[in-house]
Amino acid sequence: MKKKILLVPLALLLAISLVVSSCAAPAPAPAPATTPAPEQEVIKWVVCDTFAAGNALSWSGEIITQTVKDLCRTPNYRLEFEYHYGAEMFPMGETFEAAKTGAIDAAVGWPGFLKGTNTALVLFGSFPCSYTPEDFAIWYYYAGGQELCDEMYGKYNMKPFAVGGGTIEGGMWSHFKMEKPEDFAGLKIRTPGFSEDIIDMMGATTVGISPDEIYLAMDRGVIDAAEFTFPCGDVSIHLEEVAEYYIAPAWWQTAMITLLAVNTDTWNELPDELKPLLEYAAKVSYLISYAKWDYSNIDAVRQFEEAGTKITKLGEEAILALEEHSCHLAEIEAAKNPDFLKVAKSLYNFMKAYQTWRYMAKPYGQGCVHEVWPNFVDEDPRYPWMTDMSNPEYYAIFEK
Repeated sequence: MKKKILLVPLALLLAISLVVSSCAAPAPAPAPATTPAPEQEVIKWVVCDTFAAGNALSWSGEIITQTVKDLCRTPNYRLEFEYHYGAEMFPMGETFEAAKTGAIDAAVGWPGFLKGTNTALVLFGSFPCSYTPEDFAIWYYYAGGQELCDEMYGKYNMKPFAVGGGTIEGGMWSHFKMEKPEDFAGLKIRTPGFSEDIIDMMGATTVGISPDEIYLAMDRGVIDAAEFTFPCGDVSIHLEEVAEYYIAPAWWQTAMITLLAVNTDTWNELPDELKPLLEYAAKVSYLISYAKWDYSNIDAVRQFEEAGTKITKLGEEAILALEEHSCHLAEIEAAKNPDFLKVAKSLYNFMKAYQTWRYMAKPYGQGCVHEVWPNFVDEDPRYPWMTDMSNPEYYAIFEK
């Protein structure tokens, strides 16, 4: 009987312990295995500039290098440039060929130096008496210029990007005042690209001199006049010390566009997620370089004035003569080179289509209201302007 009584409390204790254990928190599950975040792959391109260190013309190369570092990155990849100034790896005139062959991944430079390769390429850098950097940006991003640039550079195994929007250059440094067309006659003048042909048409003689030789040639009287670049570039090689006159405007180069020319194989190997970021970085570089160059010109001109430079302007008669010669030169080149005709017709058609609005914007708008046009320009040029504002390409940031 006692044994039965003892069994009852034991049973109650067992029941209570089972209830308590069933209410207790379950044991924690083992932590899942964590997958480590993928390591960001750094892609480094070897990029050479045409221009030397310490020269204002190398700013676009410096700026695109920085904007690529800032913008061309995703969780998986990062693009960086191993940037070299002109002549560090190749002579000034060989960087284009180095990028073409793949000896380097890309070259930064002014297409005006490529006249001997294909005259059409020069039009993406400048042409006498023609467009401004603002004109170029409108044409390049919205009026077919970028597609033409891709086509022409593609012939040389390269993918191009406009990265420097240089404003009109400064003036012609001269030992003699130049105001009328006849003032050019007999002078020995240093100028590159197509402006050589214009100088010859004006009755002067062109002298081929590299930028680093201009100072001595002017100082020793080897040449009578010379142009180099923007005022901020001219002051960097102290041309105000060797010339009395600074003659504006810079009809030979109303804009100076620099391009990043990427080897096609290098471009194709770039991960797709980085490609639109590089296009965006190029556009940022174009804007920043334009602002930096033009802002720096303010102080440069002040330095010229303090040095006693006589800043003068060409007369309207000389400007018209130069414009007529430029149009004639465009016609000559278009007859010789179908590539030149294709690019020049697109570019001049754009400028003519823009003419009415440009005239309306005067005197506050930018650019020249032209008096004459090459004979290949359409009578009433029409452009496939992008009108669908829902199209992402309308905003010209991330293309295609």
